This record gives sequence, structure tokens and C-alpha cells, in this order.
Amino acid sequence: MPAGRDPASPEAHAADVARRGRCGIPAQAGHVEKCQPALDVINGARSWGVDVPLIVADAGHDDAARDPRGPEERDLPYTVGISGRHGAHPGDARPVQPDSAGTGRPPNIRTPTSRRP
Repeated sequence: MPAGRDPASPEAHAADVARRGRCGIPAQAGHVEKCQPALDVINGARSWGVDVPLIVADAGHDDAARDPRGPEERDLPYTVGISGRHGAHPGDARPVQPDSAGTGRPPNIRTPTSRRP
């Protein structure tokens, strides 16, 4: 459930909270982080003695920022997919603003992939 529809959330919107009753949403149903249901399943499996060798997450949910604390707190290895909208650069790479031709849109800021002396 989105935080805007949870009356206990600071992000709650009065109109959305009012819709809960008309939609038959129970009062105890509230906002949880997107990864919480999966962590609940992992906790349940481990409580039954099931070995969880690896956690794999996709790049879904509109590339919501991922919080790796769940697997790390459980001392579990994990891998998370990312979409093609993200890039990786060396730690010492610095953004560069290319010169503009003076007409049209200004060029996009670029981050060099390698450092030249």
C-alpha cells in the first residue's frame, strides 16, 4: 500500500485515507517498504530450517532505490539487477560540460570513462 494511503504515515493524504473505508481496506493494513514482503518470506523459510543460499532481486518497481540492509543484516549473499538507465564510472571520473555550438540545445554533461593524464 502506498504511504499516501496509510493514516499512520507522515505522507498520508486525507482524500486517499478516506477512500480506504469505501474500498474495504482493513484498518490494520498499512504501508510497508517494497522489499519487506520478500524479507518476510525469507525469514519464514529460515525459521523452518530452509537454507537460503542467495537472494536475487530484479530491477523492477520503477528502479526504486534498493536498501541492501535486509540481506546484509541476515548475513545472506545477494545480487540486484539494474536497468539500462544507470551507468558506472571510475571513482575519480568527473563530469564535463562540452562546449556549446551556440545554437540549439546545450550538449549533455558527460562523464568520461577513463582519465587521461
